[in-house]
Amino acid sequence: MKSTILSILIPLAGLGSVIGQTNGLTLETCLQIARKEAPASLVSASIAEASELEYQATRAAILPQISLNANIPGFSRTLTDIIQDDGSLSFRSQNQSFSNVGLRLSQAIPATGGRIQVFSGLQLINTFGEDSPNTSTYLSNPVNIFLTQPLFQINNFKWDQRQAKARYDLSQTDYVWELERNALSTSRLFFDLLEAQINLKRAQQNFANNDTILTISRGRFSVGKIAENELLQSELSTMRAQVSVEQAQADYNRSMAALGTALGNQNLNPAFLEIPEILPAKIPSSDLAVSRARQYARLIQAQRLNELQNERAVASAQSDARPSADLQASFGLNQTGTTFEQAYLNPVDRETFSIGLNIPITQWGAGKKQVQAALARQQANFTSNELDEQNFLNEVYYQVMDLERLVKQLEIAAKSDTIAQKRYDITKNRYLIGKVSIQDLFIAQNEQDQAQQQYLATLRSWWSAWITLRMNTLYDFEEDRPLVVDMNAEQ
Repeated sequence: MKSTILSILIPLAGLGSVIGQTNGLTLETCLQIARKEAPASLVSASIAEASELEYQATRAAILPQISLNANIPGFSRTLTDIIQDDGSLSFRSQNQSFSNVGLRLSQAIPATGGRIQVFSGLQLINTFGEDSPNTSTYLSNPVNIFLTQPLFQINNFKWDQRQAKARYDLSQTDYVWELERNALSTSRLFFDLLEAQINLKRAQQNFANNDTILTISRGRFSVGKIAENELLQSELSTMRAQVSVEQAQADYNRSMAALGTALGNQNLNPAFLEIPEILPAKIPSSDLAVSRARQYARLIQAQRLNELQNERAVASAQSDARPSADLQASFGLNQTGTTFEQAYLNPVDRETFSIGLNIPITQWGAGKKQVQAALARQQANFTSNELDEQNFLNEVYYQVMDLERLVKQLEIAAKSDTIAQKRYDITKNRYLIGKVSIQDLFIAQNEQDQAQQQYLATLRSWWSAWITLRMNTLYDFEEDRPLVVDMNAEQ
């Protein structure tokens, strides 16, 4: 295939002579910059980094969480009712300072959705003032264990982790997809500038040719070999050629600025652009492209997340319609005393246990309807996803066929360009010796211009289709590897 494509490019002597040099800015260089250093790619990289950090934060929730809480010190002064020796109540001024410190270890239980916590803490209350005795009281909790466990409910922790993983995979896919989209946009700007560059060179060359022809026409008119009408037509063509040069220069400057902005280089000003000469050597089969798209495409990843969200919605609705319970239990030791040592001497145990029940007696069918609604939404999304997936895979399938067709069109366009170039050279020489009219020369010139434009348009379409295929499948067919390397390494 490579030799075939190179054989297509070799006849392009016409375009090569227009550029007139052999080294310059290439499409491959622009694509590399677009994927790695361009401003749009840097934005995509920052978004992907944020998504990865969020996923890491979610994964960290699986690990034990340790926290320290403290209040050192607190103070209050208030009037409070105090029981007197005779049993009566009297409001007295009371000053208190209080302190507490606690260390908590919390661990989620992924298999059940519950959570276990271990706590150790110490509290101190000091009372003082004129109306109350100065006292100090310690309350210690050397160790306390708490268990909370939802019963007959969905495991929210497990669903959160599954959805976080799916969102992370999609974010990595989005990142690579954005890079390919940047490459596609950059290729279009590259060809805009390439066409503007060729149009400018061609306009300058046409102006020089028309100026030479005008000089010859004036000489022929002076000796009576051509009519005045033909001389006037030559003068008009020269004036139009000059205006075309000015328009081509403006288009070139505009295209240069657009490409420079996309690549993050406002001062981009290469001597010239090279016509892409090396096309990817391997075009995959349609079946292979569809297979890779089904494995790695962005749409498929997004649908997996969507399906997961629908599954959770159905499971949640079914859970809400059933009786549920929350189990809470704790066991620990505590002690109190007027000194620190007494607070930890011979601690006594403490236990709590409870099961909270939530039993729907009658919901007037609301729970059942919620389940049916969730199932209906799931079915609607499933059908919609299947339709979108099939349309997308059809698009990938025909993109490969377009590539194969464009290769043949390139061959025809290259041959047409060569023929048009030769015809123009022959017609120009015949005009100089008076064998053809100036109309014949202009027709040959227009055909040459159209042949060059057609070749560039076909070449642009080929590159656009090739990069679009990479973007849709997220697969590098040249290197035979998926573009989203990290995600697939985890699978």
